[in-house]
Amino acid sequence: LKALGKKRDDDFVERVKVLEQKHQHDLAEKEKMLEAQYWEKQAELKREWDQKETALRDQVALQTRLRDAELQEKAKKHLEAEIARQTQTLQERFNREAAIHEESLERQKKQLSQRQAALEQEFKETRDKLRRDLEKEKQAWVADLKRQESISKPEGKSPEGHGSNPRKTEEDSSPS
Repeated sequence: LKALGKKRDDDFVERVKVLEQKHQHDLAEKEKMLEAQYWEKQAELKREWDQKETALRDQVALQTRLRDAELQEKAKKHLEAEIARQTQTLQERFNREAAIHEESLERQKKQLSQRQAALEQEFKETRDKLRRDLEKEKQAWVADLKRQESISKPEGKSPEGHGSNPRKTEEDSSPS
């Protein structure tokens, strides 16, 4: 019996060893399978992460482009408004300066017109005075000539003054 018991114990130990080996083998297989699943899951998670990262980068890039476009549009509108404002300011300044220049030109034109009228009046007055002076001188010459003619006729001398005293004629004809 003892031998039978020992044999049973040996058989039991042997079966336990076989079971333990089988269990070790099954465990090793399970570890390999779990490790393969782990790496497969790791690869799947990496692919998902990469896809999510790419999608996120694309989304961020799109948002950045949209924001840039929005900022550029705002900057463009601001620049256009600033250009319009400065253009209006310059136009108003130009209009003011043009009005001032126009007023100055009108004032100068008026002054020139007044000066021209004054010069024309002065010229007319000078011309009239010269005409009066010329007329007076002409009348004096005519009177002197008549006086000389009247002096030379009663003496019976010729109208040109032949035979008369040239010195006397010169003194009589000289204006006093």
